[in-house]
Amino acid sequence: MEARARPVADIVLSMVLIAVGLVVIYGTLDLPPGTFEPLGSATIPQAVACGMIGFAAWTIVHALAERRALARRQAGAGDESDEPAARPRHDLALGLMALTVVYVLVMAMGWLRFSLATLAFLVISIGMLSGFERRVLPALAVLALGLAFGLEYLFTRVFVIDLP
Repeated sequence: MEARARPVADIVLSMVLIAVGLVVIYGTLDLPPGTFEPLGSATIPQAVACGMIGFAAWTIVHALAERRALARRQAGAGDESDEPAARPRHDLALGLMALTVVYVLVMAMGWLRFSLATLAFLVISIGMLSGFERRVLPALAVLALGLAFGLEYLFTRVFVIDLP
């Protein structure tokens, strides 16, 4: 496992996210159950908050393991950091943020239906993350198609939620 320079920052941020998730769960406890749909208005925020708490807890576990590994390396094993550090990709982060804003805007304005907007979003975002490598493209296509149309089916047929 590659040690990070600041596992403490991961721990602190994860604790903040856990607190936010708990506030969301507490805030949605008083929401009424659904009248026309089986889920109700509190289900999705609570599910997102639980997912946020779970991923934050997972991050804390990994950050603690990284912190222990970093302490062991500094204590005696010598300098094993011959691997080059990954350079920050601010351009990629900004591009994905802009793409996410465009994705939400396209669905909010009703320019594309959910499955098509999600398909385009996934193809472009996964492509950006993989550098559009040829060996990744078949898996990208299968994943994007499966998620886009599978999620539409799940939300509209199983959860009975209207999508844009």
